[in-house]
Amino acid sequence: MKKITLPLLIVLMFLLGACDNSDLLDPYFVKEARILAVKVEDPEAMPGDTVSMRMLVGGKAVEQDMANTVEWAIDDAELEPIGVSDYNQELDYPIPLDALGDNTWYDLPIYASITVGQKRLNAQKLFRLTQNPTAKNPVISSVAVRYLSAGQTILETVVSGETFTLPKNVENVAFTAITEELAPGENDTLVYRWYVTISKTNDNKLYVQEDEDKVEDLLEDGVNASELFPNVVFSLKGEENDSSLQTGTYDVYLVVRDNATDPQSTADERHGTDFIYFTMVCE
Repeated sequence: MKKITLPLLIVLMFLLGACDNSDLLDPYFVKEARILAVKVEDPEAMPGDTVSMRMLVGGKAVEQDMANTVEWAIDDAELEPIGVSDYNQELDYPIPLDALGDNTWYDLPIYASITVGQKRLNAQKLFRLTQNPTAKNPVISSVAVRYLSAGQTILETVVSGETFTLPKNVENVAFTAITEELAPGENDTLVYRWYVTISKTNDNKLYVQEDEDKVEDLLEDGVNASELFPNVVFSLKGEENDSSLQTGTYDVYLVVRDNATDPQSTADERHGTDFIYFTMVCE
């Protein structure tokens, strides 16, 4: 099996997977295709275990049922291909029994690569080899959706892969991540990141709502809401709340990662990840 040295890989990643500037839009906007997350189940495993891998790609022209293939490799001193998978499928990787050698634990880099359109996309993800695996991935069960319609607050729930339609004349929509509780030590501090595409049917945009009064119209007083919190509110009336309603079809993505609350060393870090995506139609 042919191996590639790590320095060469880094050069190739910069040449083939240049950063997406997306016309200098805020980072939560997704226009050109890009990898938003790579998930390894479980994020900590021991020799002899089998872990599964999957990625999330976002973009205005990206469809989650695309037939593209993902190439996977690990960097264990040298880069070693470990298989390919359909974008919608997981890759299972059996960890060799001698993978740890004389170590008690170490973090193994995984590299994933996919071509979308004419663009080569690359990502790196760490998972931990250890004799005592404890960390688990966070689990996003669903997303709560709130909006005002005819003076009434409407509450709905959306799950991954679902499409829903907002009624006409809705000006703001709130999303709240709903995650499952895990046992103590499995997840400490969850880190959230929301993304939204430029409309897939036109070039309209949904901006994160920064007006506190409009946020509190949908959420409780004092609740923090932004693309970096469990709650986010998007405005359908532009960045300054003064435009016409931004009709269109938008893909929304949520990525949740897990960090240790008070890491004392690299052995206390976490690498857990989960993601969800859904489509919102604004008429």
